[in-house]
Amino acid sequence: MPPHQEPEIRRVHLGVAVLRILALGTTDVQSFDFIDAPNAIAIDIAIRNLIQLGAVLMKNDVLKLTTDVLKLVVLGIEPSLGKLILECFEHCLGKEGLLLAAVMANASTIFCRVVFGDILSIFNQISVM
Repeated sequence: MPPHQEPEIRRVHLGVAVLRILALGTTDVQSFDFIDAPNAIAIDIAIRNLIQLGAVLMKNDVLKLTTDVLKLVVLGIEPSLGKLILECFEHCLGKEGLLLAAVMANASTIFCRVVFGDILSIFNQISVM
């Protein structure tokens, strides 16, 4: 066991940390007083990803949360997965969205055997219960 615990900023997805900081009312994440600050380039990449997701708007070099992003903050998971889940629930596909997000979050540990054959018949056999 390590002598001290790793800081939370290093354990959580940086997009989640940026959303939480913005939800607290800070508009400039780069100047936020981190105890153990992440790399400035990593923060920029996280902000760009949040802008692409539509979770954050940049107006006059000031970051602002969009209206429905508080749901993402409450979820506390990687923003892209949270967005996927929320969008699926809005389209009455909540179960499928949860399943897809779970698979995406654990993609490196899931083993799938590829069966050669008619791919359409394989997909037709797969259904989400």
